[in-house]
Amino acid sequence: MFADYVSIKHWLEFCHSSHSQCLPPNPRPHAHSKLIDCQTEQVVRALPEYEYVALSYVWGKMPNNNFWTDVHAEKASSEIKYPIKLPRRLSHVLHDAISVVRELGLRYLWADQYCIDQFDVAQKMAEIGMIHSIYEGASLTIIAAAGDSADYGLPGVGSRVRNSQSKLAVGDRTLITTFEDPRNVIRKSTWMGRGWTLQEAKFSRRRLYFTDDQVYFECSSHDLSGINICSSRRTATRGLR
Repeated sequence: MFADYVSIKHWLEFCHSSHSQCLPPNPRPHAHSKLIDCQTEQVVRALPEYEYVALSYVWGKMPNNNFWTDVHAEKASSEIKYPIKLPRRLSHVLHDAISVVRELGLRYLWADQYCIDQFDVAQKMAEIGMIHSIYEGASLTIIAAAGDSADYGLPGVGSRVRNSQSKLAVGDRTLITTFEDPRNVIRKSTWMGRGWTLQEAKFSRRRLYFTDDQVYFECSSHDLSGINICSSRRTATRGLR
């Protein structure tokens, strides 16, 4: 089963037109200096007017990434020249996130591994101190709530297949199993157990969670995923994707 981008776009359009509190500041605060251009797969200098998606994920046990070390080693002067081509081998979560950004008709992605200079300690600490502004300024945050490392990917996007629902035909009716409430799945995820990722979710205005079962959208006003639910705090329409 693959992610239903038509439904996701509908959710985002509904939120954009109906929830003024979910809109990022315009212009966005220049809290970060770099973004990934998902069309060219390059790291570029960010401008305040750029609309971007942020990625929240668990690094886990990843192979050593020498991207920024190599960038600094190859620079001919004291300044790094942009744009910089991303390496051919990306973690599955970053590769999948770039695909999601493209499918949603957007262009820029912020991911800490490539948008924070891991080699420049002073710049790294300065940008880490502004993490709240980075996620608050994003139009959407993609959250990898499945697996325990960046190489698990986003189920339903790339090579990682989502769980399927069992079906049984009984006469002229079809019975179908339901998945566990995605909110419970997210609470039990490795992602939820990390302090940094919780902070990233807290400051994000819109959150798109990828679990092994489904995609779950949540914003400051609504959440959307599987069946109709109501609560005293919000009304949400949930639909399988």
